[in-house]
Amino acid sequence: MRSKVDAAKVATRGGVPVFVGRVNEPGDMLQAVEGTGKGTYFETKLAALSRKKQWLGFMSTPLGTVVVDAGAEEALVHGGHSLLPVGVQRVLGTFHAGDVVEVLGLDDTLLGRGIVNYDDDQLRLIAGLPGGEVVKTLNSIHRLEVIHRDEWITLK
Repeated sequence: MRSKVDAAKVATRGGVPVFVGRVNEPGDMLQAVEGTGKGTYFETKLAALSRKKQWLGFMSTPLGTVVVDAGAEEALVHGGHSLLPVGVQRVLGTFHAGDVVEVLGLDDTLLGRGIVNYDDDQLRLIAGLPGGEVVKTLNSIHRLEVIHRDEWITLK
């Protein structure tokens, strides 16, 4: 049953309502579709996620981990903002720009996943630095954001 509930969480996060129950007798399927079936319904008020966000959140394989401070957590999870280098506390694993990474809060809670704009070694150099210092440290940058908000999905 746990695997069914876990699957329902993934589906509802993607904007898909779920019914878990038995469909044994004639008419059971119709009742399930109409919302009167014998079982449990998992509703969602979310719009369906784009295929890219579905892939990012539930099908991709993260190649590293970025741990962020409380301000960055708030900005990512509740503010709809991008992750900037100043909010990065630790970098774990080996990855390249364009790879998927998991983002954890300071208490090691999974916050979400995103496509990172830096290699792990570059990110270690600039972790915790404000924007002006990032440019000085790396000499040139493609993007300031570690993870742009369009390349991010919250999983918390």
